[in-house]
Amino acid sequence: MLQRLTTRDTLGGLLMIALGLAAAVIGRGYDLGTLRQMGAGWFPVALGILLAVLGLGVILTGRPGHSVPAQDAPAQETALTPETADRTALQTDGDGSAGPSPLRSLFFVLASIGAFALLIPILGLILTVPISVGLASMADPKSRPVPVLLLGLGLAALTSAIFVLGLGLQMDLLP
Repeated sequence: MLQRLTTRDTLGGLLMIALGLAAAVIGRGYDLGTLRQMGAGWFPVALGILLAVLGLGVILTGRPGHSVPAQDAPAQETALTPETADRTALQTDGDGSAGPSPLRSLFFVLASIGAFALLIPILGLILTVPISVGLASMADPKSRPVPVLLLGLGLAALTSAIFVLGLGLQMDLLP
């Protein structure tokens, strides 16, 4: 049982449960309202409970063979064999490079969020969403323009339908 409690899935599930319960307890401090007239606390309580239930699911479906490595355990050196070379090749782009830089990814994702915040009052939702998707896609140098454009247009249509038409939020669709 002790080994079971040291698995990554179990630790992650416990963290999810703790965060979910914290959100639910904090959300209870606000008015919950009813299902017809939801109060400010309804959403955090519902999401907190959902997160806690998902955390429990992660724990129950945890894989016992994936334990967290001990801090004091010596690092094992592995010789480069055909088996380890295959595993190493899966972690690279295939040409030996290690893939996109984490700083590149961080920069473009943050730039996408910033661009969305700055451009939505100027360009409206329909034009801002594809621009943000395009910026975020630059985090991966392998992304292709046509699928990115289709994704951006599809998300623009979906967000417009959900937030402006469905929920009735006051938001400009176009400049």
